Amino acid sequence: MALKDRFKKVGEDGVQFRGVPFWSWNDKLDPAELARQVNEMAAAGLGGHFMHARKGLITGYMGPDWIRCIRAAVAASKAAGIKAWLYDEDCWPSGSGGGVIPALGEEYVAKRLCWETAPPDGFKPQKRTVATFLLKCSGSKTLEIRESEAKLAARRARPQEQILHFYYEVPSFNHQPTYTDLLNPKAVKAFIRHT
Repeated sequence: MALKDRFKKVGEDGVQFRGVPFWSWNDKLDPAELARQVNEMAAAGLGGHFMHARKGLITGYMGPDWIRCIRAAVAASKAAGIKAWLYDEDCWPSGSGGGVIPALGEEYVAKRLCWETAPPDGFKPQKRTVATFLLKCSGSKTLEIRESEAKLAARRARPQEQILHFYYEVPSFNHQPTYTDLLNPKAVKAFIRHT
């Protein structure tokens, strides 16, 4: 009995209740090998699979060979009577499009908000300033707070005032941005266009 006919005995609806694993694509992909693996999953009684790019992937994510492999896996899944799902990213977390989106520039990458307090003498503002304030405190109480331009804060500080400086950093790994700014509509649209 053909694999597809075997599943028709169970009923098409039964497929949706079976396990659907993440299928790690992490090598040089071959359409014939992918079709073979799809048939193995169907024979094992799985309801489908999520095609998921992972570390170690040699085939270019979203390139022509990638698309050929997706088509081959979807066709084999359809023939075997199971469902094929495409996971929308290269690695995790979602949104980087295999590193393409963060590579578009600083505007597209996540940032973290940082702050520091400093006495006026020796204060050097960070280059990615968000806001700077002059604070007069007594113990743990803030008595007065005034906004200031970062580059003028040290000169404008009154006696007993501290500088409170907010700035942002772009987290990186090996000098490369690590994550897409998912709060930036432009970055999200770029991810959707790419993926």
